[in-house]
Amino acid sequence: MANRLKHIGVDAFLAERKRLLDAFDQAKSNMTDDPVKTDHGVQAEMIFRDWINSFLPKRFAATKGYIITRRMDYEGPLEEWDILIYDAIESPVLFYKQAGDNGEPKRAIPIEYVRGIIEVKATLNDKNAKHVPHKLTHLRHFIGVDTSAEYPEYLSNPVSVQWYSSKHP
Repeated sequence: MANRLKHIGVDAFLAERKRLLDAFDQAKSNMTDDPVKTDHGVQAEMIFRDWINSFLPKRFAATKGYIITRRMDYEGPLEEWDILIYDAIESPVLFYKQAGDNGEPKRAIPIEYVRGIIEVKATLNDKNAKHVPHKLTHLRHFIGVDTSAEYPEYLSNPVSVQWYSSKHP
């Protein structure tokens, strides 16, 4: 059998994957005596946020928190999101809420600075698989076309990618 070539960085990536899973397993085993086992989900979110923050460009950050819109007619609840990726240089943080014993605050980020939303589930099962898309439908209130660049009301549009070739000027 011929030697298979490995792509550079695969071993490092797999080692990082193992480290993250080991950290989650440790958090899970620390709560085996708890009557209600929900902390492993909080730990999974925190481990994932830390991992994302380790490679995001410094302009961006990942936090647990809330999306705040300027729309005065928005009557929805203050929805908590597991991970908001936002422009950490430009964005003000409108308020903090302490997120329990782990000391990691939830941040309120103005909608125009949010660049991504991730919902984390510590366990993949049928119930969670159905819950995630349902929760993400709550973002429909934040999707629209801004009428004013000065006072944005909606999540920013994805950056369009322009493809150029030698056949087109």
